[in-house]
Amino acid sequence: MSISRSDFEGLWRASANEGVPYSDDFPEALLVLPEWIDGALGAGEASQIEILLDLTDPRKCILSVSDNGIGLVNQKRMLDWASTEIGNNTNENIYGHGSKKVLTKFCPQYRDAVWSLSWRKKDKKGFSSSLYKLNSPFIGLETQQEECEDEASDMICPVSGTRWEIEFNISVLGNLNNPHDLMQALQEIIRIRYERSYYRMFHRDYTISIQIKKGDSCLLEENSSDWKSLKECLEDEVEKGNVVVLCEDCITVDNTTAHYCLFEIVADGRRFTIEGLPKFGKKNMKATRVHIARGGRYIEAMPYSKFMGLETHNSSNGRIGFVSFTGSELPIPCTTKVKIQEECPIFKKMTEVIKKRFDVRRSVATPNQVPLPVPLPNVVQSPPPVAAAGTSAGASVEVEVSKKKSVQPAIKLVIHEQEQQSTEQNKLIITQEDIETINTLKSYQHHLQTKKEN
Repeated sequence: MSISRSDFEGLWRASANEGVPYSDDFPEALLVLPEWIDGALGAGEASQIEILLDLTDPRKCILSVSDNGIGLVNQKRMLDWASTEIGNNTNENIYGHGSKKVLTKFCPQYRDAVWSLSWRKKDKKGFSSSLYKLNSPFIGLETQQEECEDEASDMICPVSGTRWEIEFNISVLGNLNNPHDLMQALQEIIRIRYERSYYRMFHRDYTISIQIKKGDSCLLEENSSDWKSLKECLEDEVEKGNVVVLCEDCITVDNTTAHYCLFEIVADGRRFTIEGLPKFGKKNMKATRVHIARGGRYIEAMPYSKFMGLETHNSSNGRIGFVSFTGSELPIPCTTKVKIQEECPIFKKMTEVIKKRFDVRRSVATPNQVPLPVPLPNVVQSPPPVAAAGTSAGASVEVEVSKKKSVQPAIKLVIHEQEQQSTEQNKLIITQEDIETINTLKSYQHHLQTKKEN
């Protein structure tokens, strides 16, 4: 049964009007734009991706995404509106619809859509082919295709690769209709979604460049070689004392492995922002998320409270988690790959374990923030120093008692260790969960009481 042009128009309209999760973070068109980047990095095996936005005419802006990969891998899958069979769940080409989703979100009106997909391949001897091109309108396998051999085509993917191009009205970008805000949003989206360290494990690397221009004038230009991902930035802030690591490990269940870590920003949130990450690099409840990845590509930035199954509360403010799934069985994303299917059995199974690991109290005292004492009732005087189990040679133990009006007396056990090459002291609060320490304190309290009675 063939599908008519009017049928494709209906499918286009349905896709354009389908809501995309987290559109309060960024406009829908920008949220789905990584679909084209995924294709370049994944099946395309590209190492260089160029994003160009021409804002000369606000009613006919031009977006192009070019790469130096191996060209279009599966033309039939591209011309199917969506694949009848699920793709390889270990890569991002699962549904065969992502590239069309980008088209519909940048140009919601089927009849007005002006777009093209160009590609060039190399043969087994390394010689480049002619440039092939698909042009709007999208009508499945009957979509217009041409072979280009003019001089202008020689400039497009000169060796091999693909190039998407579409006209769009700047209104689809919402309030990101000026070059500065648009560039800021694009580079933040890329920095929170891709980890170059993952690709380097497979001896692959990439650069993503973004250029915004009007006419012949380049207004702004950025390159991913100058950026660090959100996770890398948080790791840098740990060295500065602005962020602490609450937990970090990996677990494997059946054929799925999850690498996870949880950071907490301990710096004053009124003055702390990671440069270039104004939405996700701050200490506030909106940025308190768990970033969930599959195969090196972050799919969803889920609110921390939702991930943990808790009510939203300020006690979690500043916590930023990362969970990266690898293996032969991965959690399944929604069709737009902006969200994970929460009812996916693999996702539910793995997150139940990770949530328990994330349910921790911060125990490291930083120069900028004093940890809360561990409440221990009925301790009313300060005993002399005692040796705590597990302390290193040369370490001293100091016990402090704090009393405040309407505040229950609390005892803090603080271990001072002299760094080998620094005069600074590190403070580690032994929390109430530390059974061994609590027993030591209780024993000492009993000793004092016995001595008093004698």
